[in-house]
Amino acid sequence: MSRILPIVRRGLPGAPTWAWVVMAVGVATIVLLFPLALNRGLVDDTGQPVTVSPSRSTPIPTPATTAPPLPLQALVIGDELAAASTESGSEPLSWPRLVESQLRADGYDVTVDAAAGDGSGYTEPGEAGTTFGQRAGTAPSGYDLVIFVGGASDSAGLQAVEDAAYAAYLAVWDVDADSYMLVVGPATFDAQPPPAMRTNRQGVLAATQQAGIAFVDPYREAWFAEGGEAFAAEDGVHLSDAGHQRMADRMLPLVQEQLRQISRDPSVTSDDD
Repeated sequence: MSRILPIVRRGLPGAPTWAWVVMAVGVATIVLLFPLALNRGLVDDTGQPVTVSPSRSTPIPTPATTAPPLPLQALVIGDELAAASTESGSEPLSWPRLVESQLRADGYDVTVDAAAGDGSGYTEPGEAGTTFGQRAGTAPSGYDLVIFVGGASDSAGLQAVEDAAYAAYLAVWDVDADSYMLVVGPATFDAQPPPAMRTNRQGVLAATQQAGIAFVDPYREAWFAEGGEAFAAEDGVHLSDAGHQRMADRMLPLVQEQLRQISRDPSVTSDDD
């Protein structure tokens, strides 16, 4: 009678569960530490440490530097509002000099020149023998800002003043296409300005609108409305010392705003030399 023998499985006995857990933890540890091992602790065939450079280098920051401001030049073209007299406004009390001094104190490297003549305007040559436009067309190049002031003496009529003013602004750009401009209209010390001055104001305003230039209206803003006589010299035409100071106080923030715009304009501040 034959016997049935039990089947015996050959090989190693099955690993317990805890062993599989230990193996999984070990594999995970190797995976995590392998990248670190690539960058440190390596040795060459002689047993010397090997320095591994990172795949991307971190740029070394350079110290920030601020370029000094470029020298700026401004030109004032005007009538008796911009002209000094023998009674007042002699250097250094004229308002262009006062504005220049304050700008320099504020850190601007700026020069403010003046080309003014009594009784002159956009259509009238006055005592200087030249109109605003003629002075603008013969001015040397290089002025970053040209400021027109006045025009109360013009008497050719609204359209003639507008045309002459517009031509004067174009003359500035013919000399230097990058020049900025600021136009200050005619002003008077009288509480009630004559009709001709109001007409001139309208003509100048229209010309600035046509050219796209900033216009400032001392008549509407009443620059000399209060204490007008104190701002006039004894001749009743020129500014007194107090008048020059009043004009400087009004002009300074206007010029500062223009210079800020110029400083931000790369076409003006770039050094082409």
